[in-house]
Amino acid sequence: MSMFLKIFLLFILSLSLIPDSYGRSFYVSTSGNDLNNGLSVSSPWRTLTKVNATAFLPGDTIKFRGGDIFESNTSFAGAKLWITNSGAPGLPIVYTSYGTGKPVIKADTVGIYVVNKSYVKINNISVKGNFNPFSQNNTVHFNNTGIYILNTGATLLKDITIDSCRITNFLSSALQVSSTNAPAFDGIYVTNCRVDSIGDTGIFFVTGISYSFSAYPIKNITIRNCEISRVTGIDTRVFTGDGILLISVDSALVERNLVYDCGGGGLQVNGPGPSAIEATECRNIIFQYNETYGTKSNTGSDGHGCHFDEGVQNSVMQYNYSHGNDGPGFSCHMYAANYPLSDSNNTIRYNISAGNLRRSDFQNGEITVSSFQATIYDIHVYNNTIFAQKSPQSPGDCAAILIARNARNIYIRNNSIITADSNVYQWYHFPLENSTNIVLQGNSYWSLDNKLRFREGINQYKSFSQWQSASGKELLNNVNTGITADPNHINAGISGAVNNPYMLDTLSAYKFRSISALKDNALNQASLFGINTGEFDFYGLKLNSGADCGTDIGAYESNGINLKVKIYAEGLYNEFSNFHTPDTFQIQTASANPPYEISGTYKSVSGTDGNGNYYFDFLNASLPFGNYYIIVKHRNSIETWSAAPVYLHAGCNAEFDFTSDSASAFGKNLVRKGGKYCIYSGDINQDGVIDITDNSAIETDMFNFLKGYNLTDLNGDLLTDIQDIAISENNSFMFVTSVKP
Repeated sequence: MSMFLKIFLLFILSLSLIPDSYGRSFYVSTSGNDLNNGLSVSSPWRTLTKVNATAFLPGDTIKFRGGDIFESNTSFAGAKLWITNSGAPGLPIVYTSYGTGKPVIKADTVGIYVVNKSYVKINNISVKGNFNPFSQNNTVHFNNTGIYILNTGATLLKDITIDSCRITNFLSSALQVSSTNAPAFDGIYVTNCRVDSIGDTGIFFVTGISYSFSAYPIKNITIRNCEISRVTGIDTRVFTGDGILLISVDSALVERNLVYDCGGGGLQVNGPGPSAIEATECRNIIFQYNETYGTKSNTGSDGHGCHFDEGVQNSVMQYNYSHGNDGPGFSCHMYAANYPLSDSNNTIRYNISAGNLRRSDFQNGEITVSSFQATIYDIHVYNNTIFAQKSPQSPGDCAAILIARNARNIYIRNNSIITADSNVYQWYHFPLENSTNIVLQGNSYWSLDNKLRFREGINQYKSFSQWQSASGKELLNNVNTGITADPNHINAGISGAVNNPYMLDTLSAYKFRSISALKDNALNQASLFGINTGEFDFYGLKLNSGADCGTDIGAYESNGINLKVKIYAEGLYNEFSNFHTPDTFQIQTASANPPYEISGTYKSVSGTDGNGNYYFDFLNASLPFGNYYIIVKHRNSIETWSAAPVYLHAGCNAEFDFTSDSASAFGKNLVRKGGKYCIYSGDINQDGVIDITDNSAIETDMFNFLKGYNLTDLNGDLLTDIQDIAISENNSFMFVTSVKP
């Protein structure tokens, strides 16, 4: 018997050994009967009690009818729905819905209890409690949680998914994952869920294990595309009201979540407050593409958008939008004196932080790094776009970036920093205490009222130069790296909600115009400092690192090109004064190969020096990178092509000069005027040749004493006269035509 046939027969035999029960579907409806077998829509079970009493096998699916409300006067081990069995790899036990809408499980204790189980999926179920977070009513059962996932044993639990669920009106949390042992969990996925009207914490990962453990109890979690709102906090607690809170987690991806209007409850005492998204005592955490706003601080401290608290290591906040929170948009902070692990090697990059600091009783920054202990260090803050303004409800000092107390080895580079006015500091470093090696390089500083303000210890400075001279900051090898020119953002100061983490790229206010000083001026951190800055900017555009040009400052990496073309039109250029009368020119890009297809058309007004800036966006125009002929067109001049194709790369500025050498134009089709070269004037009808037709048009207007901005006015003096006809007739006599490939 051949080896292939043996393998095939063994495969068929193995299939016959799989129990028929694998993959069963059970149906539950409030119109059903627990005496039914539950195996079809026509014979469903009726109660949660029946489900809780049934042993399920890997691959089974339990389906609750959409729109039905499942209530029970009894609870099983403190929960209304008890997950009784584990699934297996590739064969999870699935709790889901059938029909239209979501089934609702109502609970005054725990809604769904997953204890010591693996390979379980809960999908498209609504879990509703009876707690009112706004009146703080119905607080009898403190362990009042929507979905509670718990490990009380020594077995590592794997692959638990909560997807497309709605969880509302619970006192403790909407979803809590916890353990009394380590290791506890590997692989928990929370996706597409809606959380609203919760008391203490929205989504909560925590263990009761001390920091002495050798391995983090919870590993490899994902929280994606969840909307979390109105987690108010509990009036009897201090640290309360977080939207997402991770404790003792190793390797988490928190992305594309919308977290808003959390916090506000809690005791009126000084102490830690809530964050929209927070991690503490964790490592290898990524917060990305999240939007947070409206986080409230009941105590006048905290109220963060995204926050790394004590002991967070090797973690990144990137591509997030935080706005309108009471505290910082992004922060790293150490409170505890007894936690032994440092808050270190963390990165805050390519985020937009705007209009936060709504209520700050103490000093605070849109981006804040601080510590009460000497355990926060090696923090990198780069390529963020920051807009800071002072709120009337903030008695404390406010800044775009704040560093305080014991922070050390903090590297702040390539950020676009904008403040509303002189009531806000661009940079705030106080109190100094033991902070050392605080590096600022390559940042842009701008205030909408043109008044910059800096603080270094007890000293305050009202100009960049004074601050730099006193602090030694913004220097690299004794060369200035700071920029104080207008960044030309589209509409800095806007901090409205997008309300869709998949559409953060529509936040155009913090992109910049083509003339921005931010473009191509970022320090190259890879070559200078060995830092890998990632592949993309806030908007999902690919960074230009490794290209022929530099990257941009701030969270936006422009994919457009500012093509600077210097052109003189013969009639508009005065060789004696070296003055060129400004006028509108049109630039086209054409393929380098026949048939030389036109790929883009751009207009700009040339300056008195002949320079015009022609901005075009590779992303919108769908132009491939490569070589293009540059074509110049003007209302009464000959169309002129560059002598050879010019290489254009998205995101890289480019220049081309037609004025310094006749060889810059195809066929050397330029006229010398003084020491410069000009495109020929006189092609009134734009047919590519200067001839008697053009001359006749000029003569007619000349005899009619035509004045104003007209095609026949070649020299730009707003009068058609003998000077114009002289230019045209001379060029027609020379048989001037357009020359192109």
